[in-house]
Amino acid sequence: MGKTYKDLFHLNIKYIEYLLEKSLLSHQYTKNISISGSLVENEIREIFKNILPKRFHVTHGYIVSAESKSKEPNISPQIDMIVVDTLVPHSIFIVDKESGMEIVPLESVVGIFEIKRKIDKYSLLGTKKRKGAFEHIHDIISKVGVNKYNKKKLLPGGVELGGGLTGGYCANPIIGIIGLEHSKSLRSNPTAKLTKGTKSPKSIEHVWITSKYKPEIDIITSLDGFIHAIVQNDPPHNFAIANPREKKATYKFGTMVKNKERSQALIVSRAIGFILYYIQNTVGSSGNIDKYFFNEHLK
Repeated sequence: MGKTYKDLFHLNIKYIEYLLEKSLLSHQYTKNISISGSLVENEIREIFKNILPKRFHVTHGYIVSAESKSKEPNISPQIDMIVVDTLVPHSIFIVDKESGMEIVPLESVVGIFEIKRKIDKYSLLGTKKRKGAFEHIHDIISKVGVNKYNKKKLLPGGVELGGGLTGGYCANPIIGIIGLEHSKSLRSNPTAKLTKGTKSPKSIEHVWITSKYKPEIDIITSLDGFIHAIVQNDPPHNFAIANPREKKATYKFGTMVKNKERSQALIVSRAIGFILYYIQNTVGSSGNIDKYFFNEHLK
């Protein structure tokens, strides 16, 4: 009997299961959350390097933004995974060639992701010693001025459409959190009542309401079978998105977890499909390189 598409896709699931075991062993052996976290980040970046079209470059490091060449550029906190459009100027310089860490201009960015080994209320909200993903993404957005509601319509390469021409794409990056696994307390319960002071959250909405940082996140997903994403109008299980997100659209959160009806392969394929669909309909804009390479603060 020949292989089916489902059989072939399950090869990806086997690899993800291998990553889970590998990261767990690394964490237990090193007893160092930073080292094991770096291994997870590298592996997840590799997954998306292999999946995304060659037009897009997957990297990590810092985003820089500048209003003009007379003003000093702002630099974001360090970011686990950045996706940039290579059809526009997309790199200022490499920070570390061995690790691939680099500085990229804001105009080229089409994706910003935090990567966590495990998605739970501690990784999202943080602890007394460590910032959570919500706060970290809030800091990134605030520092470099990430805009989710650009109205300009562009062609690939950053050429702006005008003169009544229709079509084109917007330069509104997807923002997300990707983990290898998730807490089983983050179950699907989109209609749960949101009340402050919930000690044991039954849905990710409960985690959200307890955070004072609520950045505009499009997707939170774990590769072992959890997805929580912004969907437009359609039933949540379809995860149908209009890209890019616009103020006039009606959006809501949809949540899926693996169970008897939904396999891990189904969840992972929906999550990857969501990210791919969003990114392929987003473009980098053609930034003014004077602001970066002829900046007066380089004197």
